[in-house]
Amino acid sequence: MTRVLNDNIKHDLQQAQAQFQQHFIFGLNNIYRNLDLETAIGTLHTLEQAGQNQSPEALSSIEMYAHQHRSFEDCAPHLFTFILDCFSKGLVTDLSQQTQQLLCLRALQGRSLSSIVKLLKMDGKKQVERLMKQGISDLLNVVLNQP
Repeated sequence: MTRVLNDNIKHDLQQAQAQFQQHFIFGLNNIYRNLDLETAIGTLHTLEQAGQNQSPEALSSIEMYAHQHRSFEDCAPHLFTFILDCFSKGLVTDLSQQTQQLLCLRALQGRSLSSIVKLLKMDGKKQVERLMKQGISDLLNVVLNQP
């Protein structure tokens, strides 16, 4: 009887976690846009892997952004999915804390450059863009060189 009850509770908790994860991801750039960085990044690190690989077109778009051939706005949907996937797979752990924060704020929460400059105490918008592109380039290298 106890085993059946434990199995039912475990199943219910897994279902609740999956529902929360979907809600969190969906609301990241609107409902949870102003969520503090520690909570947002902590939650991102606990997401289960989606198991989806980026399409070659999406990776090409992301690469063009990282190498300054496309604007952030042109690539934002691809960047959102890519960064989210990198957090869920633990690939961002090799990046500095500031870069992780920046990727979360800009690509996932959709915060403005000026608010990021203030929040992370950076020198200006150019530093934000440069660090963001470098972080994405580093993640692309990891993703593209995986077996």
